[in-house]
Amino acid sequence: LDARLRGKQAMVLELLGRYAEALGACEQGLARLEVAEEGAERDAVHATLELNAGAIHYRQTNNEEAIRRLEVAAEHAERAGDRSTLAHAYYLLDAAHSDFGSPDGLRYLELARPIYEELGDLRGLGVVLSNLGIHAYYEGRWEESLALYRESRVAKERSGDVIGAVIQVNNEAEILSDQGFVEEATPLFEEMLRVSRASGWAF
Repeated sequence: LDARLRGKQAMVLELLGRYAEALGACEQGLARLEVAEEGAERDAVHATLELNAGAIHYRQTNNEEAIRRLEVAAEHAERAGDRSTLAHAYYLLDAAHSDFGSPDGLRYLELARPIYEELGDLRGLGVVLSNLGIHAYYEGRWEESLALYRESRVAKERSGDVIGAVIQVNNEAEILSDQGFVEEATPLFEEMLRVSRASGWAF
């Protein structure tokens, strides 16, 4: 229980941008686990702590360490039967590999997608579909990318993720613009601006 609490602390500290403290909370949690009874619950908590640490290292662009921690997280999540954490680890592994310019990340997205579908996690599914669309975009498969962005938008809308959905609208507009379809792209860019301003989302 104490180790799980450290993991929650780490998540809050990460959101506040206090990365060193967040990593410290992860390490404290892992130390607590050393005296915990072995079993699925211990593996699940271990997976969560490693996932948090991997995510923080990824945000700090320490991608080699992020990949190492996320692989450990996936191993423990699989052992615990924690499908949600496993899918999240796969999603972040794609992100860390892709930042290296490595194509290895794509296989992790393809592993994550059916798990999110199985769990009915529309928000997670929407993120994975979006990243699959990004891979397709940079590989020049623009029609496939458009289809994935639109599928992602539907999933995010169904999950209530308004900002996530409008990001997909913007992604669609970028492709249409790149293809020279400026008249089709313009109202989509305008929708992105409208929703961002209305929600106060400045990013």
